[in-house]
Amino acid sequence: MGTGERAPVVVLFVCTGNIFRSLTAEYALRRELGAQSAVAVASAGIHDYPHV
Repeated sequence: MGTGERAPVVVLFVCTGNIFRSLTAEYALRRELGAQSAVAVASAGIHDYPHV
């Protein structure tokens, strides 16, 4: 990056299984920021859970 350039803003929500908490937080922030936001938002889990 050159002078005056900003690093991209990335927000990652992490919880145990990415089943509810981090997904909910990701959705809420995406909705709050709006579709035109330059902020990248994602969610992840630290364990693999079998699908029900």
